[in-house]
Amino acid sequence: MHMSFSLGLKLKLALLSLFLICATVGTYGSFDFKRERLALENQILAMGRAIASNLASNCSDALRSAPDDFSLVSLLKETASDKTIGYAQIVDETGRIVAHNDISMCGAEYVPSSRQLLNPIHNRIIDIYASRNGQLFYDFSAPVREATERQLSTVHVGIPVLVVDEFIKQGRNRLAVVALVLLGVGIAVSMIMAGIIMKPLEKLAKGAERIGNGDLAYRIEMSRRDEFGLLANSINSMASKLGELYLNTLQMLANALEAKDVYTRGHTERVTRLSVEIAKKMRLPKAEVETIRRAAMIHDIGKIGIRESILNKPGRLTVEEYNHIKSHVDWGAHILKPITSLTKVVSYLFHHHERFDGSGYPSGLSGIDIPLGARIIGVADSYDASTSERPYRVALSHDAAVRALINGSGTLYDPSVVNAFLEVIKFSPLSEIQDMPRDEQLPLTKH
Repeated sequence: MHMSFSLGLKLKLALLSLFLICATVGTYGSFDFKRERLALENQILAMGRAIASNLASNCSDALRSAPDDFSLVSLLKETASDKTIGYAQIVDETGRIVAHNDISMCGAEYVPSSRQLLNPIHNRIIDIYASRNGQLFYDFSAPVREATERQLSTVHVGIPVLVVDEFIKQGRNRLAVVALVLLGVGIAVSMIMAGIIMKPLEKLAKGAERIGNGDLAYRIEMSRRDEFGLLANSINSMASKLGELYLNTLQMLANALEAKDVYTRGHTERVTRLSVEIAKKMRLPKAEVETIRRAAMIHDIGKIGIRESILNKPGRLTVEEYNHIKSHVDWGAHILKPITSLTKVVSYLFHHHERFDGSGYPSGLSGIDIPLGARIIGVADSYDASTSERPYRVALSHDAAVRALINGSGTLYDPSVVNAFLEVIKFSPLSEIQDMPRDEQLPLTKH
């Protein structure tokens, strides 16, 4: 479920980033296009006027040195040889074309166009000239003067509007390519950033889902020191507190169950203490010792499902009643099953009545097939049960209970666990353990 959530959020983040990038690129592109177009128009204006002025000066020099039409036409053709120049012509005071780069135009009447273009730069006016075939030109003019500075004629240079439009189109295309590249980079960056943001979110969602499904031992690994890290720590802390709360609740239920039975009062606490000491003596890892402690705390929680009349029956149990008693491990496993983080705890609880030779219940496991935690709790449970008063029998002495465990070593009990048990009790006064009040919490060993 968290995958669909992350995909949707990731897509939203990517789309938001993409929108911001598109808006930025679009705004910048529009501004840059206008700027480039204005710069190009200004450049064309300056270029056209410079060409016209330079041509007029050359024509004035040519008229002074060799006043013939051939030299003028040569100058005009040379000027018009540039691909950006559409025409070059000289018009006299009467409006007649006296020289043109196209000889066929010589002698024709020059009819100026009434169309003009307002250049946005400084509000300057550019004349538009239409040729015979209807082609439009930006027209630039400059006077041709004689030595006395009297104006003889006027030079006209035309730059095709199509050429200018082509320059603008090329600039627009270059800008479009740049915009597409920026857009592609933006998309890649937005996806990467969305992925970077989503990675810790996916971790949090996965962790919350596992914890929500009952895996209260799961912890979200996140070394970040930002809000994601704080949230992960909060979720981990919540899971830890929930786990402890659940176990404490179960222990209170178990204690409440024991409180109703004067014969088993304090049994769970003593079994827990002894199981922990045995596990420590066997040098088990701290985490495993803690798991054993938790399992021992609630090893008889399943007796909630056993009829009280059978639990407190003073006489010998029938086969049917004994089978009902044995079902307490099934009840315990059933109660704890929803909490997936307690899988090992459930296993130890469920199998703590198995016996090393396979004669136990509920699965008839033997040897090392029985979980070690269950073997440890089984020894501690057997010792405390045998030294406790029951309605149907008297309690064994400490020595008798220890001898029973030794005699059962290798058959009923794991020898290594029995040896660890003996190591634990040999440092405690026999009378202290034998005479321990069943409703008090006394240490089993001297440290």
